[in-house]
Amino acid sequence: RNLLFRALKYLTNVYVSMNSLTIPEFFEDHIGQWMDMFHKLLSMQQDLENQDAIELQAAIVEALTLYAEKYDEEFKPYLPKLTQDVWSLAIARGSDTMFD
Repeated sequence: RNLLFRALKYLTNVYVSMNSLTIPEFFEDHIGQWMDMFHKLLSMQQDLENQDAIELQAAIVEALTLYAEKYDEEFKPYLPKLTQDVWSLAIARGSDTMFD
């Protein structure tokens, strides 16, 4: 399972890298599929101590931040649900500074 989390984290990092300058047409055409996957991964009930799951979710938050800052029009339909996911994740993680 940890191997899967690591692989997904690396894929998310590639996704961020490929979208950092401009949104490729493929990603724009399939934004709903990506955001649904991010929603599912952020909503997972995982052991709060699983470092690989924590790093995957941090990479997803980085991807969402990129979209919110650079592609607000494309991202707007997904913002409420994903904001709630990030908020729920922050509440679940608590105030430990390792999650800042």
